[in-house]
Amino acid sequence: MITIDFYICSELQIRACQGWETAADDLPCTGICIPNQSALTSLAGLLTNKSLYPALPLADVPHPIHRVNANVVNAINDISHDDLLDISVQWATLSPWSEIEINPFDLAGFLVHLKSLWHESDEPQKAIFLWFGEELI
Repeated sequence: MITIDFYICSELQIRACQGWETAADDLPCTGICIPNQSALTSLAGLLTNKSLYPALPLADVPHPIHRVNANVVNAINDISHDDLLDISVQWATLSPWSEIEINPFDLAGFLVHLKSLWHESDEPQKAIFLWFGEELI
């Protein structure tokens, strides 16, 4: 499993962080553990009905930080609560989640919290950034 923190902030704010501990203290965030990065790809596909890279790495940063694709961010912004819950059920049935029998309600809780943080943020230049943590055994 890979830990990922999702931050809602501007690129300038995420670049100013010295480590994930300060980012977590200073910026709105939520997190999830995923089996591998294909879980992000399958979520991006469900949200956008497209096959695309869910996030691209930021250049010139000393940390493993990625910026979420604008199409994915727009989908999170626009999706209804009920559709978000439906997507969490669909997401749980896809690989790699289907191989570990994840509870769709856990995925729904993560997605609802992410959407809530997005809507609560008043940062005018906000985006969603992923900070990849250590791989857990």
